[in-house]
Amino acid sequence: MLFCLECDDASPIDGNWLRCLRDEHVAYVCPGYGTTIVEQP
Repeated sequence: MLFCLECDDASPIDGNWLRCLRDEHVAYVCPGYGTTIVEQP
């Protein structure tokens, strides 16, 4: 479960987060606030 500290949203990694490609990483971003939750290779 991932959590957004800005808006208290909580969802599994395959939930409502936006997936953004950044160079060689995938960033999971809060759809409401644009906060990066986690980046993975």
